[in-house]
Amino acid sequence: MKEEYGLFVWPCSIILAEYVWQQKSRFTSASVVELGAGTSLPGLVAAKVGADVTLTDDSNRSEVLTHMRRQCDLNDIKCKIHGLTWGVWGTQTFCLCPNIILGADVLYDSCAFDDLFATVAFLLQSTPSSIFITTYHNRRCISIFFSCFRFS
Repeated sequence: MKEEYGLFVWPCSIILAEYVWQQKSRFTSASVVELGAGTSLPGLVAAKVGADVTLTDDSNRSEVLTHMRRQCDLNDIKCKIHGLTWGVWGTQTFCLCPNIILGADVLYDSCAFDDLFATVAFLLQSTPSSIFITTYHNRRCISIFFSCFRFS
C-alpha cells in the first residue's frame, strides 16, 4: 500500500471509533494498541475516554508516524507512537501488553494476513484476557462486479 493511504480516514476507522465511543466503559483505563493506525481515529477516541493508548503503524512509514504525533498534539492527547511492522518483533513489541487491540480496515492486503495475524496472536498471548476488535470493508465483491463488465 502507498504511504498516503495511511493519511486518509477510511470508513472502517469511523465505524470503529464510533464503537469505542459507544463502549467507552470498556475502554476507560484499558491498555489499548491500535495496529495500522494511520490517522488513528479509533485510538484517539480510546485515549479521550481514558485508555492508555499505543498507536502503531509500519515502522517504514515515517510520514504516517509523524502525522500520528501531530494528531495527538492537536487534540492534546498523550499516546505512545511506535513503528510496528507486522510479523517483525522489535524491543517495543515485547513491551506491549494490551487489554484491547484495535485494527480498523487492516485486512486490505491478503499478502499481509499472515504477518498481521502473527502480530495479533503474539499480542493476545502477552495478556491472556485481551481481545482483538477490528472492522473490515469487503472490497472483493466490488472488484468482482467490475471485472464482469467492460468500460470504454
